[in-house]
Amino acid sequence: MSSKERDEWLWQVGTQLQRLSEELANHAPRVARGLGWAPRVDIVESETHVFVRSEVAGVDPAEMRICIYPDRNVLVLRGRRDDPGFGPGRAGAHTLEIFFGEFEREVQLPQVELALGMLEAEIHNGMLMISVPKAPQGANIAVRRTIRVKRIV
Repeated sequence: MSSKERDEWLWQVGTQLQRLSEELANHAPRVARGLGWAPRVDIVESETHVFVRSEVAGVDPAEMRICIYPDRNVLVLRGRRDDPGFGPGRAGAHTLEIFFGEFEREVQLPQVELALGMLEAEIHNGMLMISVPKAPQGANIAVRRTIRVKRIV
């Protein structure tokens, strides 16, 4: 890296730090929330299935959609988590680390033949569990579709 590139990088970092410092000095907890969010995802492959697990605590299954794009071998998780608030009255925030609002997360599936039409999804204890059976080679004929998620209590 040349000294000119290093100086430019340091200037950009300094500018970002100054902006963040000013926002925090104004007691603006919206800093963390303004960035948006996407749930974390685990992808595990067994001999017979591909499993996708995602933490979606507080997301109403009615607000959750799973879109399948077989041409790209991708699942897209879409949903919304509403902020339940803190009850009546006015409250001053000290720390706000939990994200609310709409989210979208694209999940690249392993390059194996999957029976995407047989995908199953449920939410249990705040965890979205998606199960996709593997298909015999050449049997992946699913079309693009959207799945509704059911809640298991």
